[in-house]
Amino acid sequence: EYVTYFQDDYVDDLGWEWESTTSGRASVLLPPPPLPGSGPSELPKSIIHFVGGTVFGSYPQKFYSDLLMPLAEQTSSVVVATNIPVTLNRNPLNHLALSKRIVSSFREAFFDILCDEYGGADALKNVPIVGVGHSLGARLQVVINTNERLYSYALPRAGNVLIGFNNYGAVQSVPGVRTLRKGAADREKYVNDMNRRKYNGERYDDEFDFNNDDYDDDDDDAYLDEVKDFFGLVGQSMKSALTPSDLREGNLEFKPSPDDVWSDVSNGVYGKRIERNLVVQFDRDRICQGARLSRCLGEALQENDANSRKDVKYARLPGVHLTPASFNDGLGLTQALATISGSPSSFDAVFKDMIGEQKRNLKSKAGRRREEVELEALVSTISQFVLEIS
Repeated sequence: EYVTYFQDDYVDDLGWEWESTTSGRASVLLPPPPLPGSGPSELPKSIIHFVGGTVFGSYPQKFYSDLLMPLAEQTSSVVVATNIPVTLNRNPLNHLALSKRIVSSFREAFFDILCDEYGGADALKNVPIVGVGHSLGARLQVVINTNERLYSYALPRAGNVLIGFNNYGAVQSVPGVRTLRKGAADREKYVNDMNRRKYNGERYDDEFDFNNDDYDDDDDDAYLDEVKDFFGLVGQSMKSALTPSDLREGNLEFKPSPDDVWSDVSNGVYGKRIERNLVVQFDRDRICQGARLSRCLGEALQENDANSRKDVKYARLPGVHLTPASFNDGLGLTQALATISGSPSSFDAVFKDMIGEQKRNLKSKAGRRREEVELEALVSTISQFVLEIS
């Protein structure tokens, strides 16, 4: 009787569960374990590596579970969601460094959790890996597969799903960079002017050391404090990660730059490594460059591999840029993101529009239902693509 009771209770508790890696940099969504005595776990049909967008991608379990849970169930896949760190101990605009950390996090999840769960790397060698990225995560998936060193370090991908891809410069897409760049330029002009006056024998403050290339740390902290106050969370991240050296040397653009990424896509570097691609763009997303991306991928494919079996699919679905992410306004996220998007750039204006629509939808039953339908369409589209690969 005790055994029967235990088994019934065990069955009731079965379900998909998240398991975190030792470092906490990745989480793995695993299917229910097999019943006692039923043998080892059945191999997944695919392994989905998910990378989310800015802010949301730092907490994928919280903000993307409504997308990833049904996606895993419908495709019989396991999901590895790698976190985007809130800050790095270096320039946060360096997407090569960020991509390296994401690849390392995925490898940790693969070898420590998946290999343990399914009997080693040999058992998983024929299970395809499909990358899925949203917004910033989509760009990082492209970077991983265009950089030679990152590509050789990452496990081979059978395909990628790129959702809400955008490849704007840092000034257009990261609130605060415009102010940082202007401040750095103003201070450089000031120092150059002081040096010119010294050279011309003009009066200057004897306490100012013109031979010292370092800015005063207190001045930099005060300047970044102003940015932090204006841009909230993003300012905090930049204050802890951007150094005075970054400001002096002008390291205020993404690495690789937008031009470098477009070049690698157009020249076929990316397409040679990722055979199957699904590009998803939402009809009310004004910052997505998915149409341009799919066009570049298709043209590069025709030019370099016209007779290959490689494929580029483009899906235009109902929704906004934040459709893949789910949150309720009780978290205070709407206000935080609205504060972050406080600059006058067109990107920030569009981002405010998206936040506003998300907030309105949360207040109305019809809006909530529309969000559910749009998310279901996204899950269905990705699932079909993943099942074709697996």
